[in-house]
Amino acid sequence: MGSSPIVSAKVLRTDRTRRSYATAAARSLTDAALTYLPRVRRVVIRMEQANTASAAIPPKLGSTLEGEEALRDLKSFADTRQGCVWATTRRRRTS
Repeated sequence: MGSSPIVSAKVLRTDRTRRSYATAAARSLTDAALTYLPRVRRVVIRMEQANTASAAIPPKLGSTLEGEEALRDLKSFADTRQGCVWATTRRRRTS
């Protein structure tokens, strides 16, 4: 796999939000990547800053905010084009 990312995206219907579905999905994908893919050392979550509901998910997974970035290749939720980068590493997850 090298440095090639595994990309996942979540989109929920508006009538299904606030039920922890996105948190459960992100937790399952993160756990699976760090448990079953030995070459994966880091799972990154990128999202738009303005999406406060999504921004609440990474801390629940033990992810750390690594910084901000301009969103060039992500569909923008509020069209601010400013994003956050969160990461969970194998080391951080096990400590």
